[in-house]
Amino acid sequence: MKDKKQQTIEQFDAWAKGYEEGLWGHYFSKSNKYIYSLLMRELPQNADLLDVGCGTGGLLALAAEHFRGNIIGLDLSSEMIRFAQEKNKDKEVQFIHADVEEADLRDQQFNAIICMNSFHHYQDHKCVVKKMIHHLKRGGVFILLDPITDNYLRKIWVNLLNNMFKETDVKYFSKKELNNMMIDEGFRIKGQKPFMYFALLSVYEKEL
Repeated sequence: MKDKKQQTIEQFDAWAKGYEEGLWGHYFSKSNKYIYSLLMRELPQNADLLDVGCGTGGLLALAAEHFRGNIIGLDLSSEMIRFAQEKNKDKEVQFIHADVEEADLRDQQFNAIICMNSFHHYQDHKCVVKKMIHHLKRGGVFILLDPITDNYLRKIWVNLLNNMFKETDVKYFSKKELNNMMIDEGFRIKGQKPFMYFALLSVYEKEL
């Protein structure tokens, strides 16, 4: 029997070609544009950025038009990385095919780390959060976008997602659970708002 991580790899490898199409493509495009506008407001032009679970690199294609720092995308799926490299072949963006829970980023630090729509897939969420705070500069921000389970409608939605994608063992969190986890690891909450109702967009800041 395949383990959870291998199932996730195969799922996203198969999805990569049509990732930016249809309803989900519209959602990802909207996510990319919104977070890009947030980065533009929050960060200097020389900011270093890391997109964890970068998919086909849509956000970084936007970011590379403005930011001049070190821009890196990381994803577990080799096919997602292949499409991301093709999309960004004329831009100063580096892509790494790796599992964030095991990736060796050495001593690199970033002004912002972004995690969009992939946090629920990780096996050891606290390990990922520890890694994020380790690789953020002082005052750096961790931008997290993921569905939440705060009320009945949102719980129905994540159950639909589980059934739609045959994901029986992913972990979605409530707003309170996310915030407690982040605060425990040394973040403070800089800002939060619902995104298209079913997801929560959070900006966590590494304490100075």
